[in-house]
Amino acid sequence: MSIMAWEPVVEKSPLMWQPGAMSPALNDLRQRRDQLGASYVTEDDLVRWSDIKGRFVELFDRLAVEIATLYHARQADFAFCDDVINEIYWIMADSPANEKEHYCSEKLEKVYHAFDDGEWHRRKDQSDDPVAEHTNPAIAAIIAEL
Repeated sequence: MSIMAWEPVVEKSPLMWQPGAMSPALNDLRQRRDQLGASYVTEDDLVRWSDIKGRFVELFDRLAVEIATLYHARQADFAFCDDVINEIYWIMADSPANEKEHYCSEKLEKVYHAFDDGEWHRRKDQSDDPVAEHTNPAIAAIIAEL
């Protein structure tokens, strides 16, 4: 797993990225995970990454698309993507602002469920491969829709 060089599309924007590169936002989370063992996404991170207050659906969409794209291109592994998408999803779901504004990212929902489906075995003997059988095809379908 290598951290890809990032070339800004728009200077100083933590979410502007080019395909094949990791945005500074996810690069920061990868470094945090490498140092601490988890990415620990916080609401403060999301506020810092959001260019305009209240545009969280757009932010969640962009993060979800980036995570799916990097995973599909094998530039980020399942554990990292699953960790980050879980934290972002639950921040979205549990946010008091969500209760008031009902913001929900359809793309985030799809990517979250794609990774969630790879977390558990369906066979009692665990001889199945939930990532290969469920996550990979779901992510490929999401990428095909973009």
